[in-house]
Amino acid sequence: STASLSGSALSTFSGNGGCTDTGYYAILSEVIYGKSAWDNVVNLAVADSDIDLAVSETQPIKVFAIYSDGTVPSVVDNSLLTFTSSDDTVAVVDASGVVTASTAGTANIEIVATDRPSLSAYAVVTVTA
Repeated sequence: STASLSGSALSTFSGNGGCTDTGYYAILSEVIYGKSAWDNVVNLAVADSDIDLAVSETQPIKVFAIYSDGTVPSVVDNSLLTFTSSDDTVAVVDASGVVTASTAGTANIEIVATDRPSLSAYAVVTVTA
């Protein structure tokens, strides 16, 4: 898909890629206004903040950005986030946000916007044997 901008910054899309206006808001605002994609983000939200896994199971964490106008566009690119487990013996999380259950117990996964540490969210992982 392609986006073209008129003099009034009206965006039009062509192609069959399924573009939506809210999904590209952050990208367009960065190009038009020279701002970071995080400028209008007020919070992060996790799609499933209570994750139940059996030992050796995996699950990706899906994170959404909540903008100041209340919109919640598509999933945030996980490469823009840092993931940390409170207990790697229970659950390990990789750089792309995939959780792997190790042993029975509970671990908290902290998700932080790499370029804006004030934006964070948590997921609780419960692992059963």
